[in-house]
Amino acid sequence: MRIILSHLLLSLFFLPSIFGQKSIIELEKLIEKKDYKACCKYAETKYQEFDSPKEQEAIAILNTWNTCLLETNDSIQLFNNIQWIKDNISEEEDYTSYRKAYVFQIDYYYRNNDKNYLDTYKSLVDLDRKHGSLLQKDESFGSYASALSYYKKENELRELCTEILSFSKNSRNKMLALEKLGNSYRLENGSLADSLYREANKLVALVQDSMTIMGFHRQYSNFLSLRQQKRLALDHALTSLDFTPADPQMDYSKAQTLSIIAQLFDFLNDKRRAREYINKAIKLTEARGFKYRGEVASFNSIILLSENKEDEALAELEKSISYYTDIKFYDKLLETRAKIGHIYFKRKDYKQAESEYNKIITLQKEHDIGSIGKSSLLLEAKLLKLRGDIPKAIEKYNDILDLATESNTPSLILSAYKGLSNIYMSTNQLKKGIVYSEKYHQLKDSIFLNDQNKEVLALEASYDREKKEQQIQVLDTQNKLQTVQLSSQRKLLFTSLGFISIVLLISGLLYRLFRKVKSQNKVIEKTLGEKDLLLKEIHHRVKNNLQLVSSLLTLQSKEIEDKKAIEAINAGKSRVRSMALIHQDLYSRDNLKSISVKKYLDNLCKELFHTYNINESKIQLSLEIQDLYLDIDSIIPLGLIINELITNSLKYAFVSKDSGNLSIKITENSKQLVLTVKDDGTGFDPQAFENSNSFGNKLIKTLSEQLDGKITYHAAEGAEIQINFNDYKIAS
Repeated sequence: MRIILSHLLLSLFFLPSIFGQKSIIELEKLIEKKDYKACCKYAETKYQEFDSPKEQEAIAILNTWNTCLLETNDSIQLFNNIQWIKDNISEEEDYTSYRKAYVFQIDYYYRNNDKNYLDTYKSLVDLDRKHGSLLQKDESFGSYASALSYYKKENELRELCTEILSFSKNSRNKMLALEKLGNSYRLENGSLADSLYREANKLVALVQDSMTIMGFHRQYSNFLSLRQQKRLALDHALTSLDFTPADPQMDYSKAQTLSIIAQLFDFLNDKRRAREYINKAIKLTEARGFKYRGEVASFNSIILLSENKEDEALAELEKSISYYTDIKFYDKLLETRAKIGHIYFKRKDYKQAESEYNKIITLQKEHDIGSIGKSSLLLEAKLLKLRGDIPKAIEKYNDILDLATESNTPSLILSAYKGLSNIYMSTNQLKKGIVYSEKYHQLKDSIFLNDQNKEVLALEASYDREKKEQQIQVLDTQNKLQTVQLSSQRKLLFTSLGFISIVLLISGLLYRLFRKVKSQNKVIEKTLGEKDLLLKEIHHRVKNNLQLVSSLLTLQSKEIEDKKAIEAINAGKSRVRSMALIHQDLYSRDNLKSISVKKYLDNLCKELFHTYNINESKIQLSLEIQDLYLDIDSIIPLGLIINELITNSLKYAFVSKDSGNLSIKITENSKQLVLTVKDDGTGFDPQAFENSNSFGNKLIKTLSEQLDGKITYHAAEGAEIQINFNDYKIAS
């Protein structure tokens, strides 16, 4: 329906006449009723009434007709109409209409999974390269990049994404281009992919589309998981879940994310949370009747096996077998058969394990699959050893070791080491057996340590070292004291006994005091560290929630037609974003109490220019900001005030001008914080502005009073507003 409405809006753009508008309104009613055949018939009749089919009204009717032809899948009439546009309207004469013909063609190919889809999209991109506006290029290049990514055209995708980064001013498109480049290089060049994802992550804060934010965080989570950065991967997966819209259409995606989170918790050895999230995924997929329940079953089997629930794991894997067979996903089918085989082998039910292996070989032959997969090879190696075919078993384990090393699969390397060690030990090749046994145990000691456990171990090791050093110092001090005591006893055996006792008593008291103070310092340091982490987490969550509110407002505005309501929502969004930027800055800094005014205002201005689609080459922005750090209680009202003043300038000052200047100045002078916002636009009536009862004006006055501010208005050569604040706090 959204595609239909977008086509219809483009059609409305070409309708200056009442006749055309009435026709479009009638067509819109038919589309709302989903009576597309009647819509086609009506549009065809109205189109034929025009004397000149090249009139704007006629083209608008034709485009609406094409919209309905798409819904009825009438390819013959649709392509006749498209060809007429291409033959009779030149690129130079009416580029928008000419371009629209390609959009309809692409839409048809996409709906029908036609092989011409990519080639036609490339033609549109080439057209936009020559004639398209920045907005049109952003739209076509971004969508074409998604298509290239879907069809795995890596070289073309990389070239296109690099081009997008060179011209686009749209934060969302730039972030998506960086994300797609990261996806493209993730297996080929992990370090490059990591840097690309990091750059994309910096732009996420500027994106207002919750779907885009959700998708990026899930992709980044998958990449981090491949890099064994499980703790970070979990953070991004949870953020992806936070931004998943509460929409039944998103339940499938939500189930996927829940499964990913469950696996990460399981890897991080948090069995309770792993079980909690996999149960949510199971409940959701079963409630919605998703076939994806079979994929969730595969994830659940891993968790069940870690809980030593083999029977339940086998039952889940059978569901996965049914699912992968149904969707013809043979690689996963082989992998699942291998998992079942390994469970039976562990139970010493070798006959059933052999049966599963035979099913794997049968599948491979039936569907001409090149490799049976690493897990199946491991099952084969185990069975070869069981049969007594030692040379082939050793050969197979070495093949597995090569594959696992190449693909950086530590768990499989571990299995290969263990298998080779067992074989060599059982055949009295003790030297080789010991070598692989040592490798096995060395890798086992480190393989499953997650980020959090590593941090804990590091802290424990640090504490142990500190404790040992303290013990050495105490022993050293005691030895020195004993030496002094012995020396004193020799010299003054009886006369100095009382003095030595006092020294020992004081030393004991001092030592006890030292230990107590040291212990208290550790508790204080730990508490402060936990407090800082908690504050950062709070700021992070607040920023995420504010960003989610902004996204919800964006989605809401798309459902509203009233211009004033849309303007009010956009104003609300900018206010929310001004506060979100503060919390974003706080959780990314070591100092959790102060905000750099200069950095904050630079980000805020970029946000507002992007929100109101301001061309920076036309409106010159000048920032003269003193290097100040303000307390959060001061920066929030100040930011909202500046947000309102800049918004007023961008919306009203340059309405009748093609270019202009906007300056913002903040200085501290004589214990006053002075804010000046000035533009050289059309000017304003200070008295009318002072008496205005608009929400924005009330907000400026209320927040100024909160900071004990005095407002001064000037209207010479544009507009200038100066506010002197007396009640503010400079952060230390």
